[in-house]
Amino acid sequence: MGLFPPFKEFIFWYLLFLGLPLLNFIFAKNLYCSWVCPFGAAQEFTGKFTGAKLRCSEGIKQKLKKLKYISFYLVLLLAFFLHTPSVANFEPFAVLFGQDGYGVQWLLMPLILLAALFVNRFWCNYFCPVGVANEFVVGLGRKLRNLLRSEEIPRNCSPCTIKEGKVDLCTKESESKSQDKILIVLVIGIWVLILIELYQGIVLNNLWNL
Repeated sequence: MGLFPPFKEFIFWYLLFLGLPLLNFIFAKNLYCSWVCPFGAAQEFTGKFTGAKLRCSEGIKQKLKKLKYISFYLVLLLAFFLHTPSVANFEPFAVLFGQDGYGVQWLLMPLILLAALFVNRFWCNYFCPVGVANEFVVGLGRKLRNLLRSEEIPRNCSPCTIKEGKVDLCTKESESKSQDKILIVLVIGIWVLILIELYQGIVLNNLWNL
């Protein structure tokens, strides 16, 4: 099976790995991130205590969200070249729910939950590579639906609700430049820890292979 676990021993894993993307494609909705992912739920639960009320300008948020695409390609490259997918796994999922982690991972996980007190779904919006993969599948599903419905959507419009063939105007959030710096510092800080964690994983992998 190469880099994949034995099918008979990990049937449930394969059902999730293959079944959820298929459902995302069929319904053209990100079902995993919205309804299944326990770490996303943990962040939402954490944010309930404060309301996750950090308000930032939409432009800054959209620029920072592009960084998670870098994390996605970084994971693919490391997994491909090192032939060890676990080295490229920097998600705090296993640390929180499986108590399985090393070094920087134990610092990364509580910091992300702490940030979720102020930023809604902090990890999901700015770092999660799984979310990027799901978005890609959902995008394909939506394109297929649009082709089947023969509906034309303006190219320059961001995702909005469609009612009776008309595209509703998107509302813009008020600018909050004073809080933009807080979000930028949080995202950069977590990225530094992620890079340290990936470097640590590569070093440990090289030691194990000696």
